[in-house]
Amino acid sequence: MLSPAASPLTQDTDYDHSRRRLFTTLALNAVFNIAAVGVVFYTVYDQRFNARTIDVAGRESTLSQSMTLQALALSRVHGAETSEVSADLRRSVADFQAGLEALDAGSAELGVRRAASAEVRLRLAQLRELWQPFHDAIEVAIASPKATSPEYLIAVQYLRSQSDDLLEAGNRVVQQLNAEAGADTTRMIALVAAALAINLILAGLVGGLARTIGNALGNALALKRRIESDNAELQAGIVRILDAVARAADGDFTVRAPVTEGALGNIADAFNQMMESIGELVKEISGLAGRVNSSMVVISDHSREMVAGATEQADRLGDTSELLKAINLSIAKVSEDATIAASAAKRTQESAHSGSDSVQNVVHGMDVLRANVQAGAKKVKVLGDRSMEITAIVGTIAKIAEQTNMLALNAAIEAARAGEHGRGFSVVAEQVRLLAERAAAATQEIEKLVKTIQIETNESVQAIEQQTQVVEEEAGVVARAGDALVQIQEVSTQSAELVTDISQVARRQVESANQAVRTVEQVGEIARRTMNGAQRSLGVTDELTGLSKALLGTLGRFKL
Repeated sequence: MLSPAASPLTQDTDYDHSRRRLFTTLALNAVFNIAAVGVVFYTVYDQRFNARTIDVAGRESTLSQSMTLQALALSRVHGAETSEVSADLRRSVADFQAGLEALDAGSAELGVRRAASAEVRLRLAQLRELWQPFHDAIEVAIASPKATSPEYLIAVQYLRSQSDDLLEAGNRVVQQLNAEAGADTTRMIALVAAALAINLILAGLVGGLARTIGNALGNALALKRRIESDNAELQAGIVRILDAVARAADGDFTVRAPVTEGALGNIADAFNQMMESIGELVKEISGLAGRVNSSMVVISDHSREMVAGATEQADRLGDTSELLKAINLSIAKVSEDATIAASAAKRTQESAHSGSDSVQNVVHGMDVLRANVQAGAKKVKVLGDRSMEITAIVGTIAKIAEQTNMLALNAAIEAARAGEHGRGFSVVAEQVRLLAERAAAATQEIEKLVKTIQIETNESVQAIEQQTQVVEEEAGVVARAGDALVQIQEVSTQSAELVTDISQVARRQVESANQAVRTVEQVGEIARRTMNGAQRSLGVTDELTGLSKALLGTLGRFKL
């Protein structure tokens, strides 16, 4: 307060000085608020692009895994499905390329601005460096004529080994964009807090200046009543403004100061405009944070679905691998059995060949026997005195012929049953040989007796001729048995060739089944890596969701 002795000139000087300070403070406050509101609005506008940019970068990480799975799927489809999978893979490649170009150079269509920070551009350069050979490998996989070709297998092996690196590079881009977006949000909140603090300080300065003006007017003797009235009104207005400022400081942005005439009216009007701007700004920030939170929830749900799908795919691939291994064992057993059957068929062929040779020997022996009998018949005609002995010897020859006939039949039966074992036929052949020896011995006896026979007997001649006919019939039976053995030999040869072909085909099937098992195991490994990458992405999205909820909680303390 000025002393009563203060001169009017001093009071006027203090009043003018306080008024100039007041208007200067209000002007600075207005300029600061306008600048703060402009910066905040620019930050909010920039956050829209940041959210879209993060979404595009996140989709790049997802596409990096999808393209690997689609390339591997080419080995499991045929015909029209191959064209469909190839078309899906090409669309994924085009989407990834478009997203990478949008992040690098900006895209009005996707709502993405060109990355400006050196950190983001460095990570984009790393992602592009990994993408080019990855893209070339995908083109090789699509152009390969068969899923078993070396070009396709090499391309798939490269995709499987580089998919995690490409996913990690994409995640680094997303993390850097999230970090910069979070930093922008933090700066925006700090700016709002600073604006509130400075406004409170300026309000205090205004209050002090108002009190100084009131004291100067109160000390003016000539204007005492008017100064007291103006001072009371000024004090009431200041109290109302300070009350509004206090409520605003507590987070109530709906408060409005009463607008009156004079400087306080201007202050109240500026305060009200500032509160409206701050309220709209906070609403915009709250809405943006809500949309970011909703987007993160959707991304989190998609990540969980991807984790579940990758887990299910890994389980099913495990079952498929076990089934292929079981089929492989069955085919290997078929190959082993076919090899054994081929060996048995070869042994059958050898036995049939041996039996055929034995039959030829028997036929030759029968021819010799027939010649000897015919020779004996000529000599029997001169037999006389020893006819009875000749009859006994001829009876012996008849029995031998009968046994020879039975043995020939047994030889035919044994030859038909010689599919796996030819030992029975060798026994029959040995018996035939023994009978031939006995026939030769009997013939020798006949030759000895014929020397002493003087009288020819017609009955002996007829008996010998009948035996000759029997021998010829037996020779025919043995010849037919030989033909049957030749046919058995030919059939055995064909069977051996067919079984050998079956064994070779079975071995090739075993090799193909082994290749299929290895491919399924590789796909299962990629599915497990995809699941791990999706789980890491899910952790990042959950963390971002928590930050969004925290921001919404902070903004919720303000009353709008």
